[in-house]
Amino acid sequence: MKRFSVPLIVALLMVLPNILWAASLYNSDAVPYACRIKSRTGLSEEKVYPESTVYFDCTYGCEIILLKTGQTITLESDADVVIDDGILRLR
Repeated sequence: MKRFSVPLIVALLMVLPNILWAASLYNSDAVPYACRIKSRTGLSEEKVYPESTVYFDCTYGCEIILLKTGQTITLESDADVVIDDGILRLR
């Protein structure tokens, strides 16, 4: 038991800071959405499934675009965003 607890603690110490300082996009709708996230580190496309959350780095600002509706929200820093009835809102 002790042999497994040390690597687990090390892994948690490495992962938790990344989650704590990340922006999040939560989908409260019953349909999945594809989105494009533009930030200083580049462009990424994510799929946000119903009742799920996507985490990403937005430390220096980013722009989130819902591909289905074309709606856009611009963030200056990490924040929590929710998709509610196809509309992006700050949580």
